[in-house]
Amino acid sequence: MILPHELFAAIYEHYPDMWNKIIYGSAEHCKKFWCSVRKGAHFLQHPIRTREGFETKCVPLKLHGDGTPVTGLGKGWSKMVDIFSLSSMLVYSCPILHNLLIFLLFQGLQCVRDGHHTLNVFYRKLVWSFQVLWEGEVPGFDWDNKPVNEGSAGNTLMGGYFMCLWALICDLDHGWKQYKMPNPT
Repeated sequence: MILPHELFAAIYEHYPDMWNKIIYGSAEHCKKFWCSVRKGAHFLQHPIRTREGFETKCVPLKLHGDGTPVTGLGKGWSKMVDIFSLSSMLVYSCPILHNLLIFLLFQGLQCVRDGHHTLNVFYRKLVWSFQVLWEGEVPGFDWDNKPVNEGSAGNTLMGGYFMCLWALICDLDHGWKQYKMPNPT
């Protein structure tokens, strides 16, 4: 798993041209996005509206998940993987650059044992990392509440930018199997 806050912080720090090309675009892009959603129910219920400077500092993200066959021929012989990727909603670019893979799981290798359920651990780490992105600061504790980043905890993560998960993109089958949404049938 690639933790989203580490991925975006590394792009911001080490690849500023790519940050602008595939993540941020410009302050104008950011303002246009937030202006376009300002009157929607999602925005009116979201804590983003209370964050100072969100109009130019908050990057909305979409999480995409889907299952796909990767080995074998035909439905009965194929082996599936679940793929999770993130992308910014501020820019449009080449999908191979724009959609950033964060997790890939062969369904046949998934552990469902109590205490080490693969997807439960993934989701705990993912939620924690999204919280770090929302706060926009280097974390002082990891996903398991263990101290990390002594000396740098609390520093800005991406030069004052922060992020929020704005959209979840998936088909009904993936939503049912991976997010426990209602059965689509």
